[in-house]
Amino acid sequence: MRYFLALPFFIALVFSSSASAGWVCSSTSLYPTQCAAAANSPTAEQFAIVYVAAFDDIGLYKNYTPGACIADTPTRKICTYTYTHGGTPKSATFSVIGSNTIACADTLESRGPDSSAIKSADKYYISWSVSSVTQDVCHNSCSYLASSATVSTCYLNTGSTSSGFCNYVVGLDSSNSACTGEAGYQQPSVGDSLNVTTPPDPGGDPGGDGGGNDGGTGGGVDDGSELGFTSPGQLDTKRFTNEGNAAKYNGFVSGMSSKYVQSTFGQSVEGFTRSINSAGGGTCPFAYITIFFTPIFFDSHCTLFESIAPILSAVFLAAWSLLAFRIFMSA
Repeated sequence: MRYFLALPFFIALVFSSSASAGWVCSSTSLYPTQCAAAANSPTAEQFAIVYVAAFDDIGLYKNYTPGACIADTPTRKICTYTYTHGGTPKSATFSVIGSNTIACADTLESRGPDSSAIKSADKYYISWSVSSVTQDVCHNSCSYLASSATVSTCYLNTGSTSSGFCNYVVGLDSSNSACTGEAGYQQPSVGDSLNVTTPPDPGGDPGGDGGGNDGGTGGGVDDGSELGFTSPGQLDTKRFTNEGNAAKYNGFVSGMSSKYVQSTFGQSVEGFTRSINSAGGGTCPFAYITIFFTPIFFDSHCTLFESIAPILSAVFLAAWSLLAFRIFMSA
């Protein structure tokens, strides 16, 4: 008799699912108790967690673990789960129908980790890059792609001149926007400005001498050319090799590198590199033939390229660094 009393409830559960908010079991479900426990979950993934947890984890059936939920139709998803039966691993699926009740924003801003700050000229740079964001972000049951990360704003930690952080923005995973738990997210924050505030020099001469005091040559033109070029004099190479200036130039180079990473061009190159890596897989092609049922592989060139990769990387890094230096010095 009690089964007949419960029947109207489950019929209403099944046929009203399209009108109710959240996710419920489809009409093919064989486990009404588990379906009732997880009914109207905000996402299919959260439904799977509650649904699987409602099984008895005793006896021969144990270790129920939810898996992925894949869209079958716009309003139905097929979810997988695993368990053990008498110690033997098993897997099964169930279907749910409905829609997410959580509205996900197209983008999400998160805070990056603390990193070292490098001073160059009148500004600080944070030695951090969005390429270090490798884990997809899950926040408020919405999934955001790590591969879409772009720099938002960078700051010094309040009261510090040696460390700072950058906020960054990630885009919504449009193919599977739902997730469970919190992962990879940190509330964005604001710190001190990266700009250096330098007080004016009281002993300086803001007016200058007006004439350059060049021995009466009329503004420093001493070569008679119509271009009016003033020679800067002989390059003092000792200034670059002076040990006392090593920290200064090291900070300059590091600052330029950090500025490049945070620039629009640097972000574009970084995104292009990630696209190439994700599309191609980076595998070395090889061939093989079968002789007397034994495959013989021709992959020695892969080993060769792998062994010289660090050398090639160093050579091209030096070449690009030299080119960047020439461009900077000619500016």
